[in-house]
Amino acid sequence: MISLKKIKNIIFDLGGVILNIDEKLTIEGFKMLKFKDFEKSMRKFKSENIFVKFEINKLNEKEFIKKISKELVKPILAKDINEAWNKLLLDFPEKNIEIVENLKNKYRLFLLSNTNIIHYKSYIKNFEEKFSYDFNNLFEKSYYSHKAELRKPNKLFFLKVIKENNLNINETLFIDDLMENRKAAEQLGIKTIEIKRNAGLESILVLL
Repeated sequence: MISLKKIKNIIFDLGGVILNIDEKLTIEGFKMLKFKDFEKSMRKFKSENIFVKFEINKLNEKEFIKKISKELVKPILAKDINEAWNKLLLDFPEKNIEIVENLKNKYRLFLLSNTNIIHYKSYIKNFEEKFSYDFNNLFEKSYYSHKAELRKPNKLFFLKVIKENNLNINETLFIDDLMENRKAAEQLGIKTIEIKRNAGLESILVLL
């Protein structure tokens, strides 16, 4: 077990860690949009890195919607595409938020998320409606891929957080559900904790 006695800073992933998500629901939502050839369109999006480009703002919201619309049998409203795209976003468990709030008393907290503007607007709104304050107030600073134009596991994304906030790598912990992201952090000397997707933050309390 890694030693976390010297930890002063915690960098959280968002999806699957603080916010519950399920990508299968977006796939199901997309299928309901009636693509000309769903499987062919998904292969095209993957080969053209459409989703990755959207996460680092190489495609803006209108361009992303247009890419999706071109593959459909007939034009539909942008809000219907957004609704299908946002289906993967589930809920913010109250226990997760309570834990993060309590950790603020002992650690400097940061968020590092691969996301996009459509998802961002949705979960920020949902959080405020449920908890009556701004989600970003949970952290000293939040870093989103679509704003930074960087995404995990790019080490430059981690280093941006480290350098901008004068963090000591040896005193910094990163919590994520994806191995490739944790591996990138570890290669920089950042300690990491694996959290199973949507398992909740209770499991990390025994380690801190």
